[in-house]
Order: sequence, then structure tokens, then C-alpha cells
Amino acid sequence: MKSTYLRITRRGLQYSMNELLPQMPSAIWKSARCLPSMDGLCAMSEQAGSMLWFLFMQVDIPDNFQLIPRNEYTDQFSNRSACTSSSTARSLLMHNTRYEVSLCDLLDSNLDVVYMRFLHILEDGHNRIPHVLGRLFRVRLSRELCV
Repeated sequence: MKSTYLRITRRGLQYSMNELLPQMPSAIWKSARCLPSMDGLCAMSEQAGSMLWFLFMQVDIPDNFQLIPRNEYTDQFSNRSACTSSSTARSLLMHNTRYEVSLCDLLDSNLDVVYMRFLHILEDGHNRIPHVLGRLFRVRLSRELCV
């Protein structure tokens, strides 16, 4: 199965064969190069602040978050982590210098992540009106089609 993009939100996963947008709107979306990885969805380089997105195995957290290279994503949180839940089953790893983004980050900071050659990130708390209107439109359309 080939997909042009993958979208991950708290509402689920979306694989699509359609083009999303030729270019994501940069005013609200943050974009970064994220290379495919054998350990997760993708990995950001050391220059971008070493991060691994959506691991396929145990998620580690560092014993000292100050060891993680600074980047635009982790800098927006007071403790350099979006995950604030205490029961996440993350394991503590001494001298860890890589931040691993997991489902906990997605849910706790309400992220909307689109992966298509680049990783595009939106904190979904901005404006919920388009989502609500979109859902109402789809419900109305499905009712009309079923009649």
C-alpha cells in the first residue's frame, strides 16, 4: 500500500492517496526534515535536536532533560517534554540525549502531525471551528447520500 501522506491526531491515523497540499501553510504549521527510521516513523538529526517520532518499541526518557539538544519542539514546554502524564510506561535512561515523541506527547499537547517527506506539526488547540464544521458537513452529506 502506498500513501502520499500519513496524518496522526488524537482522533486516529489517516493514510491517504490524495495530495494533501502542495505546501503546508507555514503560518500555523511547524515543519522539519525527518528521515525514515527503522526504530520509529522518522528521526530528526542532531542539528534539529535529536528526536525520534513514534517508536516501535519502548519509549525512553532522559534522567536529565537538559542533556537533550534544544529544538523548537521541546523548547515550548517548561520541562522540555510535552508528555505530562505520570503513568506512561516510559523507562528512564541515564545520560540519554534523544527525545522520543510518543502517543503521550500526541495526546497531552493535542498534536496534529502530518508526515509527507517532511514532518509537519500543529498544536491542535488553535481553532476547532473548521473541525466541527467539517464533521457536521460530513454527517449531513452522509445522511443525504443514504436517503
